[in-house]
Amino acid sequence: MSSRIVHLAIAGEINKIHPLPEPERFSLGSILPDACPDKKAHYRKLLAEGTRRTLDLSGFRGLYGDRLLSDSLYLGYYFHLLQDILFRNEIYEVVGFDPRPAGNIPQLHLDYRLTNRYVINKYGLTNQVRVPAGLEAEPLWQEWQFALTPFLEELARDFRDTPRGAPIYFTEAVADRLIHRSVRLCLQELEALRNETGFFDEERSSWRVR
Repeated sequence: MSSRIVHLAIAGEINKIHPLPEPERFSLGSILPDACPDKKAHYRKLLAEGTRRTLDLSGFRGLYGDRLLSDSLYLGYYFHLLQDILFRNEIYEVVGFDPRPAGNIPQLHLDYRLTNRYVINKYGLTNQVRVPAGLEAEPLWQEWQFALTPFLEELARDFRDTPRGAPIYFTEAVADRLIHRSVRLCLQELEALRNETGFFDEERSSWRVR
């Protein structure tokens, strides 16, 4: 799915347009799913007798809907899931990335590193992610055991990393397009949460299990 740096860029742009309470909790929430070794922390959901997959936004709302508008940590987590659906559509359907040929997955991961510096500079990112006191008492923590120490060390390396080369699949233009689209749809989803209607349909955006 998308890189930590791209998720932080989206969070920052959302907060510029619509300032949220406790922006540090929002930023942490926006990358927190990737800090769990268990991929189930992304709320994967199978559809059509297991032939299609999506991320269970409606299920997350069912669990934490009472917190989404009152706690920026949970809103950031929810938006991360939505952004990963959008990333999956962008990289596979729009760009046409194929993970099956040998070397393509490592190249995509290298693309993240190559594009990170551009995103950091363009969107004015600094590493201000902090772990709030009492995080271990949060229901999300009780559900998923996050490995925050190594994850935040990796994030710090993202900000220091300066690899050489040109990205092939996840280019600067793709990153910009994904960020702008994600900001727009996350803000629409925030309005849907307030109105309790018109939510993003994760099932319509499902993808075929390869």
